[in-house]
Amino acid sequence: FALVGRLDLLGRRLRGRVEWCSAVADEVRRNIVVEPALAEVFTQDWLPVPIDLFDLGSSYVAEAFRIRHSMAGPEDHPKAHLGEAESIVLARSLKGSVLLTEDLAAASRGRFEGLVVKRTTDMLGEIVAMDDATEDQAWRVYVDLAAAGRLPHGLSKQELFF
Repeated sequence: FALVGRLDLLGRRLRGRVEWCSAVADEVRRNIVVEPALAEVFTQDWLPVPIDLFDLGSSYVAEAFRIRHSMAGPEDHPKAHLGEAESIVLARSLKGSVLLTEDLAAASRGRFEGLVVKRTTDMLGEIVAMDDATEDQAWRVYVDLAAAGRLPHGLSKQELFF
């Protein structure tokens, strides 16, 4: 959503119902060099301060590293998949939470862990269904993200919203 300048739509849907972890915030911060639009993430009043798993306890940190290890390949950077792993651990600790991810390994692992997993396309449909945006606004987000290589091409409007 940040890459296409529509964090406002995500904020309308998630305000007061979102948590995120410090590993994801760190990843966003590191990637601002490549994608300057990501800096907008840190200006959103609907996003709370990221949760540091160290504040929850060492068992949470150990579990995140165990999950990260299971998703990482031998050539991956030591921090690869850490944000996803911490998000899974955090979501598991918060009853009734949903994991929002585009990472296929994280989505699969999240489902294995018993989490409800939503992807960007799910959120776009929910945003429209809950009248947080028009179908045309959400469709534009999908088209722009697909053009940027962040979502798969080829969905029709009907497939996205029905």
